[in-house]
Amino acid sequence: MAEPYQRQVQPGRTTDSLPFANSADYGGEIGNALMRAGGDQAQRNVEDKKLETQRERDRQSTQALVDFAQLQEDYASTEIDALLNAGPGAAGHSKQMEEVLTEAEKTLLGNISDEKVRDAYRGRFAAWRSNQSIKAEAHERGETAKLMRTNAETAINIKANQLSRPTATQDDFASAITDWRSGVGDLTGVPADIRMAMEKDGVGVLSASFLKGRDPNETKAMLASGAFDGFLTPAQMEQIANGADIDIRRQKMEAEARARLEKADAKEQLDQLLREIGDGVPKSDEELAAAAALAGKYGLDKDGYDISNNTQENQNFLNIMSQEGTLFRWKEDPFQHVY
Repeated sequence: MAEPYQRQVQPGRTTDSLPFANSADYGGEIGNALMRAGGDQAQRNVEDKKLETQRERDRQSTQALVDFAQLQEDYASTEIDALLNAGPGAAGHSKQMEEVLTEAEKTLLGNISDEKVRDAYRGRFAAWRSNQSIKAEAHERGETAKLMRTNAETAINIKANQLSRPTATQDDFASAITDWRSGVGDLTGVPADIRMAMEKDGVGVLSASFLKGRDPNETKAMLASGAFDGFLTPAQMEQIANGADIDIRRQKMEAEARARLEKADAKEQLDQLLREIGDGVPKSDEELAAAAALAGKYGLDKDGYDISNNTQENQNFLNIMSQEGTLFRWKEDPFQHVY
């Protein structure tokens, strides 16, 4: 019978497993060291790249700062030239400046290769551009408003001067009002409340000018008729009425002064005629009749200038001189008398 299997154990040896080989037994630490060195170098390369990128970004940022400042300076100069050379109402000013801004933005951003720097200045330029666009638009609007006001005033002045002439008729006035209202109504870009104010002011100016150009008595009658109640304010109507009253008083004073001067002149003429009659200078019936009419016109016949009596006295004088055989050669030589 065979013997059962028995474990064979070498004396002095343990039953523990044999040790395994590791990387260190074959120079593995050198490889690890190399790997670590390579990793460190790669990390340093990354850090160097980041540092160089940052330095380049800083260079571009500072250069963009300079370029942006110079761009703003150039734009200001261009803007001044555009304002000085702008046409009536600064027409097209905002569009012109928008084109300048667009080209400036292309130039500024085109010189920046770093995306972060470009994005930063894209935002800064947009904010600055918005302000410049608003300013240009506001300027054009303001200049357009000034032009509108100037043109409106010019048109009103022309119409008002036409209506102030004595030859202007009520048809002329009605036509002027219609033209003005139509012209204001064509201003579609003007807010409705401003158009209403312009229309009202213009109608008031035209109405006042027309009334002031009439005879003051006619002006008073027109105001009293109520025809201008919808065209003029109460203050304007009162002012025009007061002006008409002043003109009426002035006309009366001028007429009285003129009458006094004419009466004084007539009196002087009659005095001269009576002196000549008194001196024996003969007068024709036509001259005496004209003198009598002149005295009657100014009421001088009641002030001792009864030319009819002087006419009779003159005729008696001529008869007496004729009976005495005195010959007056007035037609041939009025300064030589033959007795």
